[in-house]
Amino acid sequence: MTPTLKQKLEAALLQLRSLLVRLKEFFIKPPAPQIDFDFPAPIPSSKYSWGTTSERIHSTRLICDEEGLSWDLKNKLCATVNCESEWRLDAKNENKDKNGNVLSTDWGICQYNDYYFIGKNKPIPTIQDALTNPELCIRVMARQFKAGGAYQWICYKKLFGA
Repeated sequence: MTPTLKQKLEAALLQLRSLLVRLKEFFIKPPAPQIDFDFPAPIPSSKYSWGTTSERIHSTRLICDEEGLSWDLKNKLCATVNCESEWRLDAKNENKDKNGNVLSTDWGICQYNDYYFIGKNKPIPTIQDALTNPELCIRVMARQFKAGGAYQWICYKKLFGA
């Protein structure tokens, strides 16, 4: 039995609908993740040292202790920071599509994404804070790890699965 014109149109419409759904998924960014904790206030001056890599590691571990992270979670956070930025405060990574267009950028020691984490009503107020306030960045990251949000860092997933 050959398909009728109506059946052919219905099949074509279903294919078109499927294509539109895939295009929407490609072009529309997913919503930002829900973050269920109070953001620490921006810290203008730090009691920690951030000059060398070893000072950055030490300061990070102290902040993790203050935030109540377990030994294991503290080690995983430090390994994640090392993987994400190699402890560079000025680290920058552009996330590009297959055509080389920049979709978003990750900034600073914790590689906060400017779509999900940086901006008004987000954990990191500005890109400048992501680059120049490592204490704020590490505290936010520690709170995310403690709240079960470590999976939001690509390196965490690479290193520990998720």
